Amino acid sequence: DEEDVRDLVESVLSKGGYRVITANDGVQAVNLFKAMPMEIDAVILDISMPNLSGPEVLSHIRSLSATVPVILSSGFSEGDVTERYRESQASGFIQKPYRPKALLNIVSEVLHHRIS
Repeated sequence: DEEDVRDLVESVLSKGGYRVITANDGVQAVNLFKAMPMEIDAVILDISMPNLSGPEVLSHIRSLSATVPVILSSGFSEGDVTERYRESQASGFIQKPYRPKALLNIVSEVLHHRIS
């Protein structure tokens, strides 16, 4: 939901060899996924986003694709997020603030798991 964070994530992932599509809010994220579900290999969602929360966006994505990996991101601890969003069907979690290497590792991990 924060432009600076989106820009940093886009830069890190682009330098890591990934093509990145960003969304300013939850509604735009859902619309982008609906428009190009076959072009999106993984999704990173902040739990707190304007208009639709990360878990709400995840619910919409799951109605369109049961298999695309979705990584939740939050400043809350993994234990708190896992407990609260147990039924969310997320593929991974990354706690903010995170280092570029941690971001690249979780994206690689969920993509590798999807391929395996």
